[in-house]
This record gives sequence, structure tokens and C-alpha cells, in this order.
Amino acid sequence: MANLRRHNVRGLEALIPVFQDEASRVSAVKAGRDELAALFARDREQFESEHSSQGWH
Repeated sequence: MANLRRHNVRGLEALIPVFQDEASRVSAVKAGRDELAALFARDREQFESEHSSQGWH
């Protein structure tokens, strides 16, 4: 959960300088979305590699 919080805080901080410029704001949000998707993918891969041999036990 700490990674998600850090991602959210960094994303909001990145929006401050571009808040008035819609194109820059949209670009920053899209970049944040892509970063979040990558974060979730890494977490999923880590979880699956740690728990793949355990099955449903």
C-alpha cells in the first residue's frame, strides 16, 4: 500500500506546475496511469512468483 501512496503523492506533485495547462495535465495523468499499471504488473508478478508453488493450501 505504501507504493500506491507514493505513486499518488508523486502524481499530485507532478500536476502542480502544469495544473493550468490542460494538455500538459492530461499528458501527466496518462503517464501516471501507465506508471500505475506497471506498478500493479510488477506487484502481480512478484505475488505470483512467491505464491505459485503453494496452490490453494
